[in-house]
Amino acid sequence: MAITVRCEHEEAFVDQMCQDLASESDDLIGQAKNALVRMQSYDGCLQLIQKVCTSPFSICAPNDADLKAELVAKLAPNVDLTRALYELSIDIESIFSALIQLSAQKSTKKAAGFLMESISSFVEFAVCFDNIKSRKPDIQNDLSHFRRVVAVSTLAANQLESLSDAPLNAMSFFVADHCPMLKMLIRAVENAMAKEPSAVDVAALLANSRCSSIKRCVKELVQWKQTSHGATAELLDTIRYCSLHYNDSTTPEKLRALMDK
Repeated sequence: MAITVRCEHEEAFVDQMCQDLASESDDLIGQAKNALVRMQSYDGCLQLIQKVCTSPFSICAPNDADLKAELVAKLAPNVDLTRALYELSIDIESIFSALIQLSAQKSTKKAAGFLMESISSFVEFAVCFDNIKSRKPDIQNDLSHFRRVVAVSTLAANQLESLSDAPLNAMSFFVADHCPMLKMLIRAVENAMAKEPSAVDVAALLANSRCSSIKRCVKELVQWKQTSHGATAELLDTIRYCSLHYNDSTTPEKLRALMDK
């Protein structure tokens, strides 16, 4: 009887943790959806950058101060958005790792449902994020030129005190990755498995239990690619380049052949 009561108490504790974490996840998912909207309306500075680069004065010359100031004023909010996206990815990595770790604990079906719903929402967001980012080269281009302007202009650096502590190197690596948000989730899973070894079994169970569904989805993606002029090529590339299993030597040849059609 004592063991039963203790088990029920532990399950109740884990259930509460699941609900609390799911609530935090909902807040973060709300921020993530807002980030997607802001990314879709991202207005790059390419034309202004080209104007600066083709002006009779170099970007370092004192005579082009007005043009440089205009460029800095346009770049600043874009870089601020990139910083917000990067910091959002850090928060998502942290909570996603916690979700994976908690999924390895014994809990009720209701609590497990909260976890799986949150996990799937973050995966969906990551795919959408990377899809939009792949079609917005201005994000990386703007950050690159912003760093160049600040590096050669003390005046510009003084105008951008709000970004003086921005982790520009880390931001640059983030936007340079072809699938930055999925990479964050992969790293979160790796961290979770390192801290909670039993999470490995949970991840394997989830993957194997949905093997037929995954195979069916991959077939659908390939068919859509062939009939819709490459409409699903980006999703297939995500599987290719972000999946350890696809790149593993043990991956069945039939699966490789299916992906390469």
